[in-house]
Amino acid sequence: MGVLPERVIAAKAGLSFGAPADALPEAGARWRGRVSGHLFFDRRRWALAGDVVIEAGLTDGEPALFGRIDGIALVPLDAKSLRPAAGVPGRLPALVLEAGPAADGAWSGVVRIDSFEPGAAPEGLPRAGAFRGDWQAAVHGPGAAEVAGRLRLWTPLVDGADAAGAWPAQAVLVGGFGAVRTKGDRP
Repeated sequence: MGVLPERVIAAKAGLSFGAPADALPEAGARWRGRVSGHLFFDRRRWALAGDVVIEAGLTDGEPALFGRIDGIALVPLDAKSLRPAAGVPGRLPALVLEAGPAADGAWSGVVRIDSFEPGAAPEGLPRAGAFRGDWQAAVHGPGAAEVAGRLRLWTPLVDGADAAGAWPAQAVLVGGFGAVRTKGDRP
């Protein structure tokens, strides 16, 4: 993945518990919350926000987390001030957080974009299958009351490209999410 020179991308979830969970979540546990972040493409930038649902389950008999991010809104930002710019807000299709196993108190896995609907995403954005991505999350608080994590998606540079000069050709999406445990209701 290329580097965006002299830019810092940060997204934080505002959660109450910073301490790790006192136990692993049981299969069937569910959390609901929000994601926020940024999309960079073709020297343009958008703020993004959406709804996240995370679930606990089993993969090959081992605890795993997986989820989905829906309702993703994109607001174009002015390149210099980073304030909302004139333009129609856009949308992105759902992001799918594929099941990831636990390792060292955190879960991680692959994130992918569902198929784009025509006209929904910013013009010229690469097709959904062109992106690579990953996510990582940890549970926090008593009874795994909250889950927080980060995700990133990017389009790889062509082989041999100089990342310092070729980064505008990439699409890069980064975000942070936080969610609170529900009482097991279905999304």
